[in-house]
Amino acid sequence: MLGLIALDAFRRGRLRGFWAFVLLASLPLAILATMTRAVWISFAGSAVVLGFRTTNRTVRRACLTLIIAGAIGTLVALLSADMRTSLQDRVEERGPVEIRMAVYKAGWQMFLERPFSGWGINQMPAELAKRMSDYHLQAFWVHNTYLEILVEHGIFGFAIYVWVIVGLFRLGRKRNLCDHIPGTFLDEGFRIVWPVILGVYLVNATLVVMNYQFVNGLLFTIAGMLSAQNRRELELQADVLPS
Repeated sequence: MLGLIALDAFRRGRLRGFWAFVLLASLPLAILATMTRAVWISFAGSAVVLGFRTTNRTVRRACLTLIIAGAIGTLVALLSADMRTSLQDRVEERGPVEIRMAVYKAGWQMFLERPFSGWGINQMPAELAKRMSDYHLQAFWVHNTYLEILVEHGIFGFAIYVWVIVGLFRLGRKRNLCDHIPGTFLDEGFRIVWPVILGVYLVNATLVVMNYQFVNGLLFTIAGMLSAQNRRELELQADVLPS
């Protein structure tokens, strides 16, 4: 998400020269170094999607550069025996996948038992531990935001979450703002990037529980700024309409 924001700064001309080169060169390596498959997938997908969505040639070239840099960085990492082994182990790792599938199955069964009322906040790990006696883990976490919401808050809680997500997407639908100043943060061009940022958030939410304060703080701060900008647009339109 920070990479996409920095990429938008590159589009606006706020990031150029040496620092733009450092960003394009280091971002794929930073993504690779996370050793997290969800981050790898969302990074590659966001670069491709943004490249097709935008009409800005600078952004398209930057997305293509990121993809090429990511491929080169992966090849360089594979030249090192230690890194190659680590990457192969991470890609082929099946143990966590098998455990997650078992947790998903147990979590889904919990949801079916209480589809409307839910089990309540923080009740899921203890109940999962009772249902998964074959696995000896210190704690059981579902690692899926959507399933956790369904289990803890039921269908109605999940419906509210979907309503919030739809509202976040709608924030970026405004075009041709009256007070729009090209090149400023959250200008009209950013509204092409916003759905991609949300897409990255939602993809990662399928593999982890998105309770990271920094990530949520960043996302909803930008959402609040977009909402205020849209509100300002409505006020300006009301001022220019004949009474």
